[in-house]
Amino acid sequence: MGTRWIRLENVEAGMKLAQELRDEITLEIIYEKDHTLSKDDILFLKKNKTVSWIPVYTVSDSLVQTPLSYRVGEVEDVLDNMYLEKLPDEILNERMELFSHDMLKRSVSAVEKFMSEASEGGKVEIESVKNMGESLVNEATLRYKESVLLPLLKLKNYDDYTYAHSVNVATTSIFLALQIHLDPEDIKRLSIGALLHDVGKVKIPNDILNAPRRLSKEEIALIRKHPIYGFEIARDSGVEDASILRPITEHHEKLDGTGYPLNKKGDEIGIFSRITGVADVYDALTTIRPYRNPSNPYDAMSLIIKDSGKKLDERVVNCLINTIGIYPPGTPVELTDGSTAVAVVSNQGFPTLPVVKIISSRGLKVGSIVDLSKQHSLGVFRILSIAEFEDARNL
Repeated sequence: MGTRWIRLENVEAGMKLAQELRDEITLEIIYEKDHTLSKDDILFLKKNKTVSWIPVYTVSDSLVQTPLSYRVGEVEDVLDNMYLEKLPDEILNERMELFSHDMLKRSVSAVEKFMSEASEGGKVEIESVKNMGESLVNEATLRYKESVLLPLLKLKNYDDYTYAHSVNVATTSIFLALQIHLDPEDIKRLSIGALLHDVGKVKIPNDILNAPRRLSKEEIALIRKHPIYGFEIARDSGVEDASILRPITEHHEKLDGTGYPLNKKGDEIGIFSRITGVADVYDALTTIRPYRNPSNPYDAMSLIIKDSGKKLDERVVNCLINTIGIYPPGTPVELTDGSTAVAVVSNQGFPTLPVVKIISSRGLKVGSIVDLSKQHSLGVFRILSIAEFEDARNL
C-alpha cells in the first residue's frame, strides 16, 4: 500500500489513514494511523478542526509507492538535531540534486542547437536529442535514491524560455517517470519526447510568443498549432516511434477534452503525454513571462491539484505532490510560532511539513534549518506574500 494525500472535501467514509492525522495549526493528533474514517469523523473534521489534507492508503500500484529515501530527517549527518548552525549548502547540493547544474546547462545548449536546426531547416539531428535524453536519464537513475531536490533552471531573459523550459520539462518528466516505475527504455523515449515537446514553437514568430499583451484570437489559434508543427518536425527528422511523438502532440491535451490541438480526452491521451503535461504546467506557472509574473510554488501546486483528476492525471499529480510537496522549495511561510521561513526541501510522506530555513524569528536561530516533520509544536501557519517575506528579511 502507498500513501495518497487528498483534500478533506474529497475524503469518503471507509478510507483508512496511512499515518496519524494532526491539526495543521495546533498539531494535536486527531486520529491515529490506520484509523478508518466514518461519516461522523469527516463531519467532525470539517466543523471543528483545521485540516486541509488527509493521508489515506491506496492499493493502486499505479500510484506512487515512494521508493525514494530522500527524507532529509533520515540523513543523520545533515539534520541530526532540531536545527543546524548554518544552511548546509554543500551537503544539500551533494546529496539532494537529481541533476547537476553542468548537465542542465549542457542540455540547454543542446536544446538551443536543435531548435536552431529546426528553425533553419525544419529538421533536428535526432541522434543528438536521443543522446542528451539518455544522458539525463542515466544521471537521474544513478542518483535517484539519494535525491530530494529537483533543480529547475532560472531564466536569464525571456528569449531563453523555450530552451530552459524544454530542459525543465524533460528533467521533471524523468523524475516523475522514475516514481511511477516506468520501464527504463520507456523513460528514455519519454525524455526525447519531452525535450522536443515545444520544438514546434520555432514556427511561431517571437513577437507573438513573447508579446507583453493580450493575444488576439488569431494569434492564440496560431500558438495552439505548435504541437502539430512539432509533430511534423519530429516526423521529418526521422522519428517514427509513436510513444515519442505523442507527448509532442498531446502535452496540452486535457482529460476532460478542453485541451488542444485535437481535444482528446481520457484514455485517448497517452501516459507519456500526461507526465509531460503535468511537468509543462508546473514549470510554465512558476516561470516569469513577458505577459505575467510567475506564480509562487504554492499557488502553482494549488492550481495543479485543483485540476487533478479533471484535466490532469491524478497519479502523476500525486507524484508531483510527493516530490515537491504542498509547500514546494522556495515557498515563503509564517510558522505557528510567528517565525518567517522559506521551504527548502519537501518531506516525502509529509507534504504539509517541509524542511524550512528560518529567515526571522524570536525563538529560533536565523539561518537555521528546521525539519517540521520532527517538530510536534511547530508547523506552517500560512503562506506569505512576497512583500511580507521581504519585510521580514529586512527586519
